[in-house]
Amino acid sequence: MNLNLDFGKKLPWGDNIDLYIKTNYNRNIYNIKDLLSNDTYGKASHPVDNDFRNRYHDAHKKDFYIDSQAKYAIHSSNNWNYEGYVKFLHDYNYSDLGIFRLDRLEGWGAGSGQNIDALPSTRDSILQAIDAGNSNETTYCRMKYAPGARIFLQKESEGESEWFCIDLPFHMENRKYFYTSLVTDTLVRRSEFIPTPFVEYSRQTHNYDHRYYAKYSMSYYLPSMSHFVNVKNDIDPLNIYVSNPKLKPAIHHELVMEHNRRNRINNQNISVGMSVWFRQKSFANGYTYNTENGVRTYRTENVDGNWNAGGFLNFGRSIDKQRHWNWQTLTDFRYERNVDIAGSEEKIGNEQLNKVNNWWFKEYARLTFQWNNMKIGANGHVQFRTLNSRSQNFRSINTWDYNYGLTCEYHLPLSLELASDIKVYSRLGYGDSSMNTNDLVWNASLSRSFLKKQIMVKIEGYDLLNQLSTTYSSYNAQGCIETWYNSIPSYLMLHLAWKLNVTPRK
Repeated sequence: MNLNLDFGKKLPWGDNIDLYIKTNYNRNIYNIKDLLSNDTYGKASHPVDNDFRNRYHDAHKKDFYIDSQAKYAIHSSNNWNYEGYVKFLHDYNYSDLGIFRLDRLEGWGAGSGQNIDALPSTRDSILQAIDAGNSNETTYCRMKYAPGARIFLQKESEGESEWFCIDLPFHMENRKYFYTSLVTDTLVRRSEFIPTPFVEYSRQTHNYDHRYYAKYSMSYYLPSMSHFVNVKNDIDPLNIYVSNPKLKPAIHHELVMEHNRRNRINNQNISVGMSVWFRQKSFANGYTYNTENGVRTYRTENVDGNWNAGGFLNFGRSIDKQRHWNWQTLTDFRYERNVDIAGSEEKIGNEQLNKVNNWWFKEYARLTFQWNNMKIGANGHVQFRTLNSRSQNFRSINTWDYNYGLTCEYHLPLSLELASDIKVYSRLGYGDSSMNTNDLVWNASLSRSFLKKQIMVKIEGYDLLNQLSTTYSSYNAQGCIETWYNSIPSYLMLHLAWKLNVTPRK
């Protein structure tokens, strides 16, 4: 449930006053039942212990927030504008999480033959199996005040425009976190004061054909209050999470610069740009690994040294005077320094930083031909990526991802529109042979509009040759393999769209 209120008024002397209020309320109940069995392996590589868990999760959650802002704007005659504002945010979250170890009850352990969806017949029996260390009741309250000032220049003339803005809000956040369980009862408080400046400049000249743009912004991310409560989460016995009360907010800085130039005679466009960002006190999950039982114990830490820089060049134009032939190319280069925490077999807190260098080079090219009701094109994309690190046992990675193919669009009689594309997707250089693939993918669609294009019916087929796999794997910034499951690569879909235009009364 939500409620929004917006109010704005222009005063007789030209200034503006604006107010908005947004509220939202949600309430949810979750019930989850699962079975978990883990074998602990000793040095002889045979099971020495079995941890069977018959678990039931009963969670009740509700949350409420109110977000508001009051602003007063002064507009001067020389195109400069001045704004003063204050933002207020109140966030409330309540959670009652009950976790029950039914395997502790007689007849509900390993080999009992109970169905996964079965529960004891009485509530008292369930309460006898409560997991006291992981069941909890939490209340989170946040009060955020953000007074700020904004100065901007907005100027428009014949074929030219200019925009310049400086925004300086000061974020003051007070947070409280009540945590109650059968073994712990605590209250955590945190207060932060963080300025987040924002500067932006944009200028267009030569009949809006030349554009210059630059932006700097700063943002922050606060650690979850659960990190400050001295508890151990061992719901998964092989992956245990502990708190870290020394966590600091993460700060993100970003700088962007771009230049665009257009020549209308030959439909030529040139864009060049660069961007840089770096983060202070990034969050990283460090862990220790117990070689005796295979248990990982995680703790979130702050790390420094994450940054990213890159640039691009985009060029496109018509080849002939009639603009039937057009081509475009995009070159993109990027470097990322990724700092994370490597696992350790020693006690937690002694982990080593794992610093990985990521280099990307991308090239995209497209050639199209359009004549009357037909448009065909050929395109190709190649990406080279290399990862290297001075860390021990890190194997350098050099991969190639590329695709090429044809596209076609044709307006048929009876107002039918046919579109189709066929591409070859290839990957090389991956350490796992299953990731080095070559897939031929064919997509097609047929659509028609009715009632003066107010209703559109479309049937679309994706991966008609059924070549793609249901899983996809790739390397993350640390050189580890990440896999996505349960995708539907091949399907047919029917679309029905209705465009409704309502002209308001004068």
